[in-house]
Amino acid sequence: MSNIMESVEKRSDYIALKNNIQIAISESKGVSVFSEKELDLAGFYIKKYKELDKEIEKARKSIVDPINKEVKAINNSFKDLSSEFNAELSRLNEEVSDYLREKRRKEEEERAREQKEMEESIISEAEIFNDESVLDSIPTIEIERESLGQMTSTITTARIKKWRVVDLDKIDRRYLIVDEQMISRIRKDYDFEVIQQPINGIEFYYEESIRSK
Repeated sequence: MSNIMESVEKRSDYIALKNNIQIAISESKGVSVFSEKELDLAGFYIKKYKELDKEIEKARKSIVDPINKEVKAINNSFKDLSSEFNAELSRLNEEVSDYLREKRRKEEEERAREQKEMEESIISEAEIFNDESVLDSIPTIEIERESLGQMTSTITTARIKKWRVVDLDKIDRRYLIVDEQMISRIRKDYDFEVIQQPINGIEFYYEESIRSK
């Protein structure tokens, strides 16, 4: 038993309440309601127990309220410690996010450039050899990415599957509520490495989540 609880149980008001409860129980145990007189007596003890309950709550608050105030003050004090660096933490997270977004953008640009060069080369080859069959099997260049990658010795990233509306006019009428639960279920099953989006007008994408080791 904690020292606080031991001190509470030794308080005179706690002891008095406990004694009054035992006395009330011993008295009311003999009450059975068979008549109006006994009904009144039962009502008397019901009222007495409600009064005891109020006294218990009053005594509890007299002990707990000052403790709660101290706990609140302690919690606020530690929150204030965190608040001293929250702005700097947010800035660093934004710096990392900006860098990763720019990195992804450059990767996409490079992929598009390489894809275009490959397609132009295949088209040129088809014209030279008069063979258009090669046009039916033009491969797609994919960007190699880690679903959870080690960026540095202290930073890791996790790509989180998300979606957002990019063109409301192109969204199938079935999704115009928008049914977020349905779309979120599709998001879970969708292969994010596939270029074709499963719902017109909605973009399924990875959002970088910054994690510090």
